[in-house]
Amino acid sequence: MRLVEIFFQHITHASRLVHRLSFLTALLEGPNSPRYPATSILHAICAIASVHSHEIPGKPMPDLKYQPVFCPFVRVEDLELEQGVSGGLEGSFGIQHAAMAKALMEFDTRIGARVLDAVRTTIILGWYYVSC
Repeated sequence: MRLVEIFFQHITHASRLVHRLSFLTALLEGPNSPRYPATSILHAICAIASVHSHEIPGKPMPDLKYQPVFCPFVRVEDLELEQGVSGGLEGSFGIQHAAMAKALMEFDTRIGARVLDAVRTTIILGWYYVSC
């Protein structure tokens, strides 16, 4: 619940995408409620809120001795870590939740469920990737 509050406090456009009062009310109703938010949105909110929370450790800074500051190429290991495909979900709290949100959103999209929530998840994940 704390990360949801951080999301609404620190993400400027959050209220344009998700109505705060309705979202919090639906969240408090519990997972058995038909109004309960999509799990993909919750994971996306956790990912982006982790960037703004001092309680959750972020991604460690790269060692610049081995990787130049402005490297035009992405290392395969970094890409695998970012997508959560190298031996499971590794990496920071934010990366783990972003990978879960993406996987759940893609699943919902494939079966045609909660399409609007899938769009919202994609937008929130976009905000997360820009803010990292």
